[in-house]
Amino acid sequence: MQDIDDKVEKLRTIFLNSIASVPMRDEGAAHEALKDYQSLQQASDRLFDLLIVLENTDQTVGTVRTC
Repeated sequence: MQDIDDKVEKLRTIFLNSIASVPMRDEGAAHEALKDYQSLQQASDRLFDLLIVLENTDQTVGTVRTC
């Protein structure tokens, strides 16, 4: 059980670090942030970069959604 708790805590830390790096209060703030990009593709590429982590968490999308 400790292994699962450790993995959940690791995912929680990654999540908290990601929201701290790009804070968005609401949808309006998100639209304001998009104005800084020349295209939606550029914004999409930046989002993709933020979602990638260097360390493999060994978690599936399904596991993350259930947490």
